[in-house]
Amino acid sequence: MKHFFYTGKYPKTAKKKIYAVLTLVLVGISLAAALYAAYEAHSLYKEQEKFKKMADETAINQKALSQASKPAKPEENGAILPQYAKLAQQNPNLYGWVKIDDTPLNYPVMHTPTDPQMYLRLNFDNEYSIAGSIFMDYRCRKDSDNLILYGHNMKNGTMFGSLLNYQNEEYWKEHRVIHFDTLYEQQNYEVAAVFFDYVHNKNDQGFKYYDFIDAEGEEEYNRAVSFFKEKSIYDTGVFLEYGDQLLTLSTCSYHVKNGRFVVVAKKLEHY
Repeated sequence: MKHFFYTGKYPKTAKKKIYAVLTLVLVGISLAAALYAAYEAHSLYKEQEKFKKMADETAINQKALSQASKPAKPEENGAILPQYAKLAQQNPNLYGWVKIDDTPLNYPVMHTPTDPQMYLRLNFDNEYSIAGSIFMDYRCRKDSDNLILYGHNMKNGTMFGSLLNYQNEEYWKEHRVIHFDTLYEQQNYEVAAVFFDYVHNKNDQGFKYYDFIDAEGEEEYNRAVSFFKEKSIYDTGVFLEYGDQLLTLSTCSYHVKNGRFVVVAKKLEHY
């Protein structure tokens, strides 16, 4: 009678079966990944098409309003601007709209003071989305010294993906103004500083741009302005002084761990 002992080796036929199974598993994983990527890309495309339609509708309503013989000023009596009235009914978390001319950045802005990151992965219809929505820091109020907007740095340039173009000074010269409307008022901001930064550790003592919202006084405000100007990649020549309302657009950057790319602008009283 023959005795067989395990020698640490599999017969060739067994090896072939193992390789075949592993190959099928890898092919299956690759196929599933490809299908998911295709589904995600299609979903993002549909979302962007919807955003474009929303932007077109608001632009049409705004144009009709401006061409009226006696344009109404809803902000004077607390009424919502006509171009945003329908959207505000669809989602009460809508705060306003941010746009930079001749760029893909043209989106509604959400605000949820009691749920800080609600729109990190939700679209305007409150459905899951890898791109999320543009949203304002929950601590901000309409009269805050600094209004901070967050958006994902999408590889296809949507959401805040196009902000990285501000690394180029020539791009800034051609896109100096950011339009940021509330539901009640049309507003414009001039880009004053552009810089890279990162999310600090909790106990770090350094200045944290994302915590600067309401200055305790002129000294703290000026300290923030000095930080923005010193960090800026190039000198815009835009003067900032105590009393100017600032608008900060923040997105992810991959130059360091937890990196951020930041664009700071000041409100224009006349444009």
